[in-house]
Amino acid sequence: MTDYKANHDEAPAGHHSVLGTRPSVLVIEGVLRDGLRVAAGFTELSWVREQFAGKLGLDIWPGTVNLQVQDAAGLAVMERLRAGPDGPDPVPGAVPIDPPDAGYCVGWCYPARLAHLPAAIVVPHVTDYPPDKLELVATVRVRDALGVAPGDRVTVTLGSTSETPDSTTALNTNPLPRAGEGPPEGARP
Repeated sequence: MTDYKANHDEAPAGHHSVLGTRPSVLVIEGVLRDGLRVAAGFTELSWVREQFAGKLGLDIWPGTVNLQVQDAAGLAVMERLRAGPDGPDPVPGAVPIDPPDAGYCVGWCYPARLAHLPAAIVVPHVTDYPPDKLELVATVRVRDALGVAPGDRVTVTLGSTSETPDSTTALNTNPLPRAGEGPPEGARP
């Protein structure tokens, strides 16, 4: 698996948390998963594209990025995201995506970065939405831009743009072994 970290801070030796915090910045790590292949149609709707462009400044790529969050701390942040801005412990920066009619669900989006890429977390208000699924949109096809595939870990950073890493942030691109593989050649232990 490839490990893309968009966080400047190095974790102490032996530290394996997938959630890190800095003032006004949250970091969630998830495993890239294939989606249901229906989001491209939704993200190509004119009212959706207009809202992402107008409210978040994102000219979004058709489709979404789906991550499975497995860490308890990351799942706790996702619960806060799903509660929205009126929840008991809201995550700052929620932006409503308002459908033109009742045929579509309401949702919240949060400005974010996938590694160094501008993105937004999409939180649809759907009752049976999987609690471990983190869905995002970005301005490019993320799999191509980051060279990731299903099973790879990707780090998402939420926070103020002045503190969120930008395209100059170094990425930890040392690949981690896939199941049944040894460590990559030249990898540090």
